[in-house]
Amino acid sequence: MFDVGNFRAKTCEGVGRRSFLRAGAALPWMLGGLTADNVARAAAVTRAKSVIFVWLWGAPSHIDTFDPKPDAPMEYRGPFTPIPTRTPGLMVSELLPRLAARSHKYTVVRSHITSEPGHPDAGTVGLTGFKEKPEPVHPNFGSIISKYRGHRGSLPPFVSVGRGIPRDVVRKVDGYGGGTLGKTFDPFMVSCSDLGEVEIPALQLLDGLTPNRVSDRRALLSLVDEVPRQLEALGIDEWDRTFQRAYGLLTTPAARAAFDLTAEPQKLRDGYGQTTFGQSCLLARRLVEAGLPYIQVNWSEYVESITPNCDFGWDTQLGHAHLQFRAVAGHALPDLRPRVLGAVG
Repeated sequence: MFDVGNFRAKTCEGVGRRSFLRAGAALPWMLGGLTADNVARAAAVTRAKSVIFVWLWGAPSHIDTFDPKPDAPMEYRGPFTPIPTRTPGLMVSELLPRLAARSHKYTVVRSHITSEPGHPDAGTVGLTGFKEKPEPVHPNFGSIISKYRGHRGSLPPFVSVGRGIPRDVVRKVDGYGGGTLGKTFDPFMVSCSDLGEVEIPALQLLDGLTPNRVSDRRALLSLVDEVPRQLEALGIDEWDRTFQRAYGLLTTPAARAAFDLTAEPQKLRDGYGQTTFGQSCLLARRLVEAGLPYIQVNWSEYVESITPNCDFGWDTQLGHAHLQFRAVAGHALPDLRPRVLGAVG
């Protein structure tokens, strides 16, 4: 086994610059003699400008999705039939036929594991690459991008789309936000309904102040006049930084347009699925087109499907989520590539 760092690390802990240099020195041997031309061609590949991080909170079963284990005994396999993909040797579940046909457009990574016992603990590993304990909690990947990319224009660099911060019935995931970088780099929270109606929690102070409802200058000016009175009534001397940023979105036409899903053809919206998750993924695509570097789409706020009045996470035995995921995953990839990643090959 090839060790990176001072131990066999399952997370990013213990991996330093010297360890990576050692790994780099071994790469030509490991890869069968990598040449300088190979390296130059790899370096010439365009670097990604944006990331859509889809957080399937609670985790779909690997044997029901991308690791059906076709050669394993029946007692270790799921109920679904493995099907071949366009990639030789790669099999996926029968639930993912459109992704099977486009397997040359994505990469399946099988090395991400965690031994954390609970959902919030494992969630922090998934969102940061580090364990929660010992403290301090490391920042979310998006928070790191937020710090080093910063704001460019009116749109925030790190947006989290979902009903709330991922959690279980006991507590929230500590690694959802800025961590050691501070709350300044927490994600900008946005929610999207199954009808594509976008709401910004930081603006809930003011009734009617949503991207969908503020569509003309007269309505906007009316709300602007109302702001000082409401703030004074609540005893607030100055606006919270998050509120200011959120309010700024509504005063910028380009920012408002990015949140307007009604600009999309109805057929396309139907393809993503008229579900909260489907419309959230479509919103993420629009935010990438608007130039945002990092968007996290949360399947649900609560991880459990048994939580009263919750949004049904993947910690379930009900099998209710497969159809939603299949519809979005199969439609989003072909829609993303020509719009955001260039022409489909």
